Amino acid sequence: MKIRNQRARAINTTTVLAIPFTFYSDRVIQGFGPGGGPGLALGFPIIGMEIGLIERNLQENMVAEILRVTNLFNLTVGNRLNNKTLIQRGVPVPQGVTKPVLRVGFEPTIERTSRHVYNQLFPALRAINENLDYVTVLTTVGKATHRRVVPL
Repeated sequence: MKIRNQRARAINTTTVLAIPFTFYSDRVIQGFGPGGGPGLALGFPIIGMEIGLIERNLQENMVAEILRVTNLFNLTVGNRLNNKTLIQRGVPVPQGVTKPVLRVGFEPTIERTSRHVYNQLFPALRAINENLDYVTVLTTVGKATHRRVVPL
């Protein structure tokens, strides 16, 4: 039996630090009127968001890092989008809306909302040397994730 001498190799690893956010916003979606016909309807509400950060060198004080990123999230998008009714610009406000209306430049599906939040957060996090991997938007019936496709 022949035994090879194997050199120890360094393994490159990364960790994704997931940070959840409690959230509650209504959405007005076109094409979901009464009985499934055309019209406007309140979509299933957004009940949470989660962002994932790529960590190559995990810092010892992750709590401080989470608090710093949470503050930046709230300043960048969280405070603006939370506890609102998201409605695309130019779409009339249907009856039954109870939260303050926030006009957005996209139809507030969970897919488009996750992309919007990602695009807003990416440069803000990059400015403080954080690497955003994904943004997930959760509703009561599902979730959508927008993530980077190109490695750092």
